[in-house]
Amino acid sequence: MFHAATLGVAALLFTGVACTPREGGPAATGAGGAPPPSRSQSTAAADGSTEAVAAYKAMWEEAVEASHTANAKHPGLDDHATDGAYQLLLHMMRGYQKDGVVARGRPTFAPEVKSTSADKVVISDCSDSTNWLMYRKSDGQLEDDVPGGHHLIDATVRKHGDRWLVESLYIHEVGTCIA
Repeated sequence: MFHAATLGVAALLFTGVACTPREGGPAATGAGGAPPPSRSQSTAAADGSTEAVAAYKAMWEEAVEASHTANAKHPGLDDHATDGAYQLLLHMMRGYQKDGVVARGRPTFAPEVKSTSADKVVISDCSDSTNWLMYRKSDGQLEDDVPGGHHLIDATVRKHGDRWLVESLYIHEVGTCIA
């Protein structure tokens, strides 16, 4: 779950900071006479939105794994995030460590591309953290009786060299979107 105290401060501190994207490049076409990509597939490959969304999803995969142990030194945290987005993830993990909690379960994500340019993709997401909750390390009990919920997430992903990286990340409060 997006720990409320951590998010309130972290989202404000780390929103809009620039970063460096990673994975990138045009989508490969099928071999052996496979049909060429459709116009929408070609556009997605040309504007990087496919790679940017993949980087966004991969960033969250690493963050969720790190949250299960509250590990701010998780080796994958900086694989798909940089600058403000990376700092926010670190802040979240350090907050979990300080509070003696770990996450269990997994959130769901539904990223949508809002705008694109040659090296920048803006993503909006309605994440559901209902099944991603915080538990006390000391006794394994649920931290509180506050359920997860739907959070609007705004992200900016940029291309840096041949990689796409999430560079800014703003996680809004529970109830800011409807799935």
